[in-house]
Amino acid sequence: MHWLNSFKGRIRFNEPLSRHTTLGIGGPADIWIEPSSVFELRQILGACLNKKLPFLVIGKGSNILAGDHGFKGIVSCLSSSAFTKIQSNKDCISCGAGLGVQGLLNQSEMLGLSGLEFLAGIPATVAGALVINAGNRSLGIGHFTESVTVMDGAGRMKVLDRKQLKFGYRRSNLPRFIVLEAKFKLSKSHPEEVRQK
Repeated sequence: MHWLNSFKGRIRFNEPLSRHTTLGIGGPADIWIEPSSVFELRQILGACLNKKLPFLVIGKGSNILAGDHGFKGIVSCLSSSAFTKIQSNKDCISCGAGLGVQGLLNQSEMLGLSGLEFLAGIPATVAGALVINAGNRSLGIGHFTESVTVMDGAGRMKVLDRKQLKFGYRRSNLPRFIVLEAKFKLSKSHPEEVRQK
């Protein structure tokens, strides 16, 4: 695995998945990697393709039942600062897919941007929330999603706009991609009103 020598992100071998799931279960992943950049993520994907290694991306480990046998391949978590940045412009917020939902809600509150309050208490990353369209039957995170930047299994990136995104109850057309970043359009409000909601 000499190709890992140049990585700046965190790498662990035989890492117990029980440390990374909310239920605290799961055997070891052969390799656990937290890439420090999109470039490193692309390198990981390339290596997995070349060496025919199974590859999996997880977020906060909620809604995951990891078996005692672990994962024979590479598990990646997009938790570095490259994947958790957040910025705003008027009534829109853009953030990295590895950011926790609560981090997104905290920033929305500070900016007085309303719409996503129904996500409070969901223990997920933004990516996880998007993939399952977190919410309820009448309202999901997809209602507020303007665009999503994704990477396919070959390392190619593209931006999916509202017309290309498909959301339904507990589903989306995102599972075949690695979600990297998302942009949400919200409504101007007052921070205290957002906090109350």
